[in-house]
Amino acid sequence: MQKGDDSPERLLPRIRQEVDKLPLADAQKAIFISALFDRAKFLDTNGGTNTGQLTTDSSFFDFASKAQAVVDHFESDGLTLKKYLGAVLKSPHIIGLNPQTVTRNIDELVARFESDGLTRREYLKVALDEPALFYAAPERIASNVNGVVETFADDGLDTSDYLKAALKTQLFTYPSDFVASNIKGVVAHFASDGLDTHDYLKAALRLPPLFYSSPETVISNITQVVDRFAADGLTTREYLKSAVRQPSLFAMSPDTISRHIEAAMQLAEDGLFMPPKPRKIRTGPTKNPERALVIESLLKDPYLMCLADDNYALREVHQRMTEGPKDSRFLSRPRHRLEKELMAHFGHDDPKEPVPNDGFVAGQANPSEEQAKRFVLRALMHAGLIKGGSMER
Repeated sequence: MQKGDDSPERLLPRIRQEVDKLPLADAQKAIFISALFDRAKFLDTNGGTNTGQLTTDSSFFDFASKAQAVVDHFESDGLTLKKYLGAVLKSPHIIGLNPQTVTRNIDELVARFESDGLTRREYLKVALDEPALFYAAPERIASNVNGVVETFADDGLDTSDYLKAALKTQLFTYPSDFVASNIKGVVAHFASDGLDTHDYLKAALRLPPLFYSSPETVISNITQVVDRFAADGLTTREYLKSAVRQPSLFAMSPDTISRHIEAAMQLAEDGLFMPPKPRKIRTGPTKNPERALVIESLLKDPYLMCLADDNYALREVHQRMTEGPKDSRFLSRPRHRLEKELMAHFGHDDPKEPVPNDGFVAGQANPSEEQAKRFVLRALMHAGLIKGGSMER
């Protein structure tokens, strides 16, 4: 590109001058300058044809005042300049938009759904995570929402519930046909195993990412777990019933869920966990009734399959150290309670007090029994099994 009075480079000093008015770090300013210069070049050349279309006194460069105008408009809804600039950094061109366009986009969208419970404060929180909402036409966003609701109205979905789900994740920007296809794809695959649209929608409302998760991923998450434990009596129908109650089973990695099931089975095999025997085992045929009992127990309380790996490890250590309950309470008791009991077992009754770094930790050759216990306790904390305490440094 030739240099000259009409060269787009003439606009760089003006951009830098205005960006310097923003309360940003140098690295952040560099991001804005680069993105805004690209935009300025586009405007200056009328899309790449003729240079000299943008003058340095254009209102396009009033970045600081534009940002402040948006913030002032939404100040009562909790918007601050720091928050707004943090969001705009993800899409720097927003700061060059007419502030009236930005505020109108938000105001009009909220007005459309105000009767369904949507507020500007709630919607702004989502927009800060998804800056496209600051420049997206309210008609398009409203169409995305209404399209999904209309598609599944007969299955019990209403606008208020879908908006609550959208406020938890980035659903506003997804086209309705895309969302509808995801829901229908999963239901169609598992229809013969008893899954219906109403139940899957209930699960998705509790775990909104299911609305934009691909059917292939969700189907694989379910079928891989069932296939791995089919010989132990797990069936697709029963697992789906549990997934509807614990929607994270639709979304979590099958390797993770399988690892948790295996951990519970190993604990039962080691005699640390004795799953209750139900009046009637609902699972399919199995050559190993004990493993089937574990499956049945987990299906009854499906959240247990979603415990963290170290949660299972903590329960094993707790049981081996304290000889706690082996029945259903083994997996269901709150983690914080187990940690407190385990700390007390090692002589530390107050979790709020840091565990001293004496004994072995301090280099003593012959620590006392209490110091040796504290050494083991600190090791458990280092390993991440006990998270509720702290240690002296």
